[in-house]
Amino acid sequence: RSVASASAMRALFATVAALAVVAACIGLVLIAQAGRGYGGVATALIGVRQSDFDNGKEHIFRTIKHLAGWKVDWAMGGDQPGTPLNDERLADVAKDAAHVASYLQVSEFPKDMVAAIDPSIDPCDDFYEFSCGHWSESKSLSADVVSVALQWDQVDDGIEKQMRHVFETDPDGTAAIFYRSCLKGTSSIDSWNMLTPWMDLSENITSNTSFIDAMVEIQNADMSLFWTWSVDIDTWNKHRYALFMKGPQTMVGAPDYKNYAETGIESDGMAGLRDLVESLVGLAGYDAKTAANDADNVISIELQLAMGQSNFSGSSRAHYDQWVDREFFEMKAPSIDWDTWFVAMNFSEIGLDEDSQDVEMDEAGQPLNSPRLICKQGDWLDTLEDIISCAGYELDDGTIDTEACWDRIESYVRFKMIYNYAPYLDADFGDVVHEWHNARYGAMPKKQRWKKCYSDATYLLGWASSFLFVERTFPKSRKQDTLEMLDNIRDEFRSALDTTR
Repeated sequence: RSVASASAMRALFATVAALAVVAACIGLVLIAQAGRGYGGVATALIGVRQSDFDNGKEHIFRTIKHLAGWKVDWAMGGDQPGTPLNDERLADVAKDAAHVASYLQVSEFPKDMVAAIDPSIDPCDDFYEFSCGHWSESKSLSADVVSVALQWDQVDDGIEKQMRHVFETDPDGTAAIFYRSCLKGTSSIDSWNMLTPWMDLSENITSNTSFIDAMVEIQNADMSLFWTWSVDIDTWNKHRYALFMKGPQTMVGAPDYKNYAETGIESDGMAGLRDLVESLVGLAGYDAKTAANDADNVISIELQLAMGQSNFSGSSRAHYDQWVDREFFEMKAPSIDWDTWFVAMNFSEIGLDEDSQDVEMDEAGQPLNSPRLICKQGDWLDTLEDIISCAGYELDDGTIDTEACWDRIESYVRFKMIYNYAPYLDADFGDVVHEWHNARYGAMPKKQRWKKCYSDATYLLGWASSFLFVERTFPKSRKQDTLEMLDNIRDEFRSALDTTR
């Protein structure tokens, strides 16, 4: 008896479930068809296309297009009352109902998402195909774009449109003047005038003293050679800042240099670097012999720098930061006048031992009156010392071939100066660098001129650009609302801190 009751209950449950599915499906289609009548009139839903239903996916399209043909008794198995449930037909109806529900839900999504989604795919079967099935049809990248981000691109496009108008019309803003100057381009004579002081600087590097003077001038101009520095949040104490020092990034990947060191064979990347050096140095007015010599010297120093990097040696310790003092740099690279560099860069108090008992210390025993000095681990300082001390240039008589040593360093500095300035010189320099980037990183065709100028202005003059944007596009009331919102957030945060245990 209990078994019979259970069977009856299952049958009743199956019937109710089947009717619920069919009712839901018909209800969804009725909603979609509202106001259009019956008689085979097609239902217009965003994203619905007949091509989606090829290869045996006709059910949902038939369902939407021919509402009048729907029969509950067909779904239940036949035309006569009491006909047993037909599981196969019921499954078809349930599948159709799920697809209709997907279409109705997707139709509420933003248009750019709807265009990418393929709602004929059950997301439980293949969520990626459901989410991105029509991506290739709905989105194409312009020739100078390598990626897109839907969550940001629309916002960026709106800001870019407003910012361009500001750049083009504001008479006095520094960023706007920079943008309009960039649009005009740089003449050959202007390029020459821009490069000449840096070429003179490189040619005058003949000793340790002239080297450190050149590094100060170059790094104060926001360029980096042989080492890089940055000021950021202290690794050990998030309430203070630190000065981070690390080795330079090489032009070609470590595997290329490692293969060259082992086999003597230049990879495509290294051959491309050689062409880049020769082309840029030639454009800067030097003869072919000098350009070829510079290419040899640049590759020689790049190889040496790469050998001092963590990804070349494979040393795990090279990935860590080390808290050091200035004596550490003087010990690792004594050929460099570090005191002169620190003072000239306005870091005169950083990295010095504090003997005064009056200086406030943090919990790690470091003075709070200046940032901590932190060095990226690896062999880059030892490599730097080898380069500047002219290691390997010893002659048979025990003297150092300083002329050849400093000639190599001069070549490297000259090339890096031209490469750093290339985006601001005439089009020939920009074309050479773009070809290098295209070969090295798979870059697309060059950006339109206005895009390059927009990118340069907002990157190099970020604060000036932001100031113009706020002043010219933000209504005063919105600015005040934003300030009030920030004040409210701060107040809530402080309140939360007071009640947190």
